[in-house]
Amino acid sequence: MNLLDSLKTKKFFIICISIISLLELYWGFQVSKEYRGSYSVSIFIPFLIQPYWYYILLFRKQRTFLNIRILGIALISFILPLLIYCTIPNYTYDDGKRLIEQYMNLDKKAEFIKYSYSESTIPVLNCEKSLLSSKREYYYGIKLDKDNEYVTVNAVSGKVTPLSEGYWDE
Repeated sequence: MNLLDSLKTKKFFIICISIISLLELYWGFQVSKEYRGSYSVSIFIPFLIQPYWYYILLFRKQRTFLNIRILGIALISFILPLLIYCTIPNYTYDDGKRLIEQYMNLDKKAEFIKYSYSESTIPVLNCEKSLLSSKREYYYGIKLDKDNEYVTVNAVSGKVTPLSEGYWDE
């Protein structure tokens, strides 16, 4: 009798696969949300089809190479999140605000302009790029007493760059 022939064992594996996939997908969503477009979210697509891969690999009628298939599943489960963890940028969008506050010595009267998710980064040509990061930098508008200031922050290096004018229409 094979390990995967039991109905209880199949249910256990299906539940474990579902939980692992949902946790990885949630974690990927959190990374995408915190790094706001400076990180390529296309790496998360395999999370969506991961349960299907697992189901196909584990519950085939052909039982040859079952140990190798289980090893493949373990590698998929751990390498993809590890790849994401090792390649995320050094600074989140909120970290960029703190870098700007330090760089510009902002007082309490200064207020950051809230931008939508799609407007929180701008494309740049000469930015430091790491694996899976996009060619975008965080974009901030700061309301001061008389004028607004506009600044970008590189998510990888943390370099703060003042802009002469705003990128998005207000």
